[in-house]
Amino acid sequence: GRGLGETVRWMLAATNTSFEAVHLSEHAEFVALRDGGKLAFGQLPLLEIDGLLLTQRIAMIQYLARRGNLWGVDPVEEARCTMAAGCVMDMFGPVMRRAFSMKGGAPEKQCSDEVQASFDKFAPRLEQFAADFGSAGHMVGKAMTYTDVMVAEAVVAIEEVVPKCFDAAPKMREIADKVLALPSVKEYLASDKRWGIPDGAYVDNVNTVLGR
Repeated sequence: GRGLGETVRWMLAATNTSFEAVHLSEHAEFVALRDGGKLAFGQLPLLEIDGLLLTQRIAMIQYLARRGNLWGVDPVEEARCTMAAGCVMDMFGPVMRRAFSMKGGAPEKQCSDEVQASFDKFAPRLEQFAADFGSAGHMVGKAMTYTDVMVAEAVVAIEEVVPKCFDAAPKMREIADKVLALPSVKEYLASDKRWGIPDGAYVDNVNTVLGR
């Protein structure tokens, strides 16, 4: 499923980096990676690139950003990108938890309301941040950064749960539209590498792989 690796796949697409998506289905596969020394902290996802074994989502995202010139132009922009990225991840949290909550018995409306509440809390702050430190179609500075890619992923995923909510956040909508217009991103989203909305089967797969 999408999981924590989905933002990494968006980044690979946005930087036009060819990749093979490998998805696990058995606990033994996870154990082999962990015990084989490929998972520095015993956690997924894993990105193998340039002879490196990268874990921790933010490390993968920022490595790809530097590698693909989606990084800020100076230390100030880099710091602002990191700030905005952290807020986007906070806003995105209820979407990441939604399938697990519903599998645990939480009503769908309750989970959707949590997504809406998170949007209501963070979207105005991100809109103001873009107004203060960005430009047309960019969260920070005058060129595309990895934070823009994260915004685009968030817009798509949150609106799968709460349709059209970003009509109230036009700056982020504009940012997302720029990223979604990239041919490599269009190709990824239309490919079989792109998983559907996380559901109960996704939760079962995660629990099986992690041996829960």
